[in-house]
Amino acid sequence: MKEFTIVYDKITNEIATDILIESALNPIERIKAKAIWDTGSVATMITPNMAKRLNLECVSYTTINSITDLNIPTKIYMVYLYLPNNLKIDTFVNEAKPIDCDILIGMDIISRGRFFIDNKNGKTKFAFKLRT
Repeated sequence: MKEFTIVYDKITNEIATDILIESALNPIERIKAKAIWDTGSVATMITPNMAKRLNLECVSYTTINSITDLNIPTKIYMVYLYLPNNLKIDTFVNEAKPIDCDILIGMDIISRGRFFIDNKNGKTKFAFKLRT
């Protein structure tokens, strides 16, 4: 299936999911990672530590902006992300230092589908459906 739904047992202010990630250039090992979904981020980010664990090869360079700094030089990698329900996405990720996660899923992925959040009866429901 190209969709998944997660129901949190309370109202949450952070949409976090466990995912698997592997190198797209050398797909040997999938590593479990904590991902935070961020509609305020243009691009998907990976921590330097996770890039090192996956032995990722840099395919290009770019600059990114954060809320505190502009034009930060960064590396770009090609990866496969396996979202909940084993939904596979091939994508480029920028190396950065997101707080409290291994991967920050940005609008480059979120805009590929339908992103749904509902807070009802003291619980948060999050769903994502990839467009076909």
